[in-house]
Amino acid sequence: MAELSGRDGAEIDRQDIEKTLENILASEQFSGSQILVNFLSYIVTKTLDGEENEVKAYTIAVDALGHGDDFDPQSNAVVRVAAGRMRQALALYDASQGAALDPVRISLEPGSYVPSFSVRDDLPSKSEAASAMPLDIDPDTANVSIDTATEPDAEPLVRTPIPEARRHAPWIWATLFGFGLALLAVYIGAYLFKEPVADNARVAGGGLETQNPSELKADRALRPTIIATMLTPDAPYPAWFNPSETANAIGLVISRFDDYRFDGIEMIEEPTQGGKRKADYQMLVSANRRGGTVRVFGRLVRENSGTVIWSAERWFSKPATPAGRNVTDIAGRLFAGVGSPYGVIYADLVRDPKPRPELDCIIQGYQYFSTESDEKHALARNCAEALVEQGTKLPVVHALLTFLYLDEFREGRNRRDRDAVEAAQRSARRAIELGPRSARAHQAMFAVRKVQGDFKAAREAAEKALRLNPYDTDIMGDYAAWLISVGDNAKGREFITRVEGMLDARPAWLQFYRFLGAELASEFETADDISRLLDMKRSPLVAVAVAIGAHRRKEPGKADRAIAELVKTEPGFGADPKRQLLNRGFAPEVADTVVERLIAAGLKIKPEG
Repeated sequence: MAELSGRDGAEIDRQDIEKTLENILASEQFSGSQILVNFLSYIVTKTLDGEENEVKAYTIAVDALGHGDDFDPQSNAVVRVAAGRMRQALALYDASQGAALDPVRISLEPGSYVPSFSVRDDLPSKSEAASAMPLDIDPDTANVSIDTATEPDAEPLVRTPIPEARRHAPWIWATLFGFGLALLAVYIGAYLFKEPVADNARVAGGGLETQNPSELKADRALRPTIIATMLTPDAPYPAWFNPSETANAIGLVISRFDDYRFDGIEMIEEPTQGGKRKADYQMLVSANRRGGTVRVFGRLVRENSGTVIWSAERWFSKPATPAGRNVTDIAGRLFAGVGSPYGVIYADLVRDPKPRPELDCIIQGYQYFSTESDEKHALARNCAEALVEQGTKLPVVHALLTFLYLDEFREGRNRRDRDAVEAAQRSARRAIELGPRSARAHQAMFAVRKVQGDFKAAREAAEKALRLNPYDTDIMGDYAAWLISVGDNAKGREFITRVEGMLDARPAWLQFYRFLGAELASEFETADDISRLLDMKRSPLVAVAVAIGAHRRKEPGKADRAIAELVKTEPGFGADPKRQLLNRGFAPEVADTVVERLIAAGLKIKPEG
């Protein structure tokens, strides 16, 4: 076994190393990447077992990363690339506050795959922290500054050039949604190593591609597919700008959204016609040098028509200082409006006149949650159940069924003679079994736990989902709404504010919780402003907000109409309104407050039977 000693020569206990390893694997820098988790676990365990001589590129690829016995480390750089990312991820972790509590430091020296261990008797130096937090943003000019210091032997996950990218003409696009991808691209590129390789990402040939060995061939067509291309016509770029890192980072962000199949990103110097890569959507990013600055222009194209559904442009200049802003959060806010539910892609799929037939089930789910009705619920549920019967292994399909079963329970939609919550729990468990690192799967379990009233398990599931994809506004909004409904009003409203900063269009159910947060904080003027603009027909909860707000503003006619709409769409509110709220995960005391104000607004309770 390798000698394990600290800087003072003292021996290191194996349990301390294993405890540190556990903390690293659960950290933000590693938790989003099964590749890094498997890689580090393998090399540390082998070393602790005295088998460091077996820690080589071939054994890592085959035993840890899942490659076949025919893997050739001379022609395939995947292990070298992953090792470079590992060093960067460890440097970021080492600079974090949590690392200061670890008894041991785990490091990976350049040129070696065998980890070294040392007693952690100091904090990271300023230079280490600076190299791990390389982006500086000028808050007055919003110019993005980039410092792409990298490990000496780290290779980019995307190499250039790669031929046969598709040409889309004309190249003058309408700007649909303000800033976005261009800013996202450079933000993430600068802070690339904050985001480890996603579970379904791999490096093959010259690009970042996706793979899931357990995915059925039939499943591959069931999700919208996204590819990405980065055009890099200028060489050389300014020293502070690294296009390969930027391109790779875009892929890493997209791959966190498991509602889509991400089929990789490639880099080319100029567009060519007749490309072989096919997808539902293509992300096109170009980076052009203009003196000491770089212009980045991004657009999202619907492939079946060539329609640009989102675009952005931004100029960037050299950093003044290598400071530490939370670039991951900034980048996530920008991408959230494109990839999250209720975002650009979801809206486009619903209105696309010629979507692929294989996307019918996913689109029916989107349509139901956009405008709920019994008919749409039945269509979405039947379609998803048919896919499950056919043996689909997609976690997102099982997660979709979970949400549909819960609406069967909560809102009485198309009820069957069985326990809908139990059915939802089975679907959520299956989603997690198939995708243990699927954010949507853990969101589904969160939805089940809050309905069951298991608040501790609900919080754990929601926070797990957010760790896996902190950019998904649906998960964040779902968690925010629940926090408000169980009395954690301040934290819930904080999350809602973040969601609102990411989305142009806000779902009706989230607006109800904006109202409820203000209502519970006795900010009645704000609550009234929100309820005044709501459409009571959008959902039962929205009708609740309209009724309470109208009553306080002394508009009895509007309050009566809202209550009538509420009882019409969900009769349970007329019999046992508290139970309707508890079924949605409300804490009893919050449910009592809402019911009390509904009764004051004119709700007449008529117990069933």
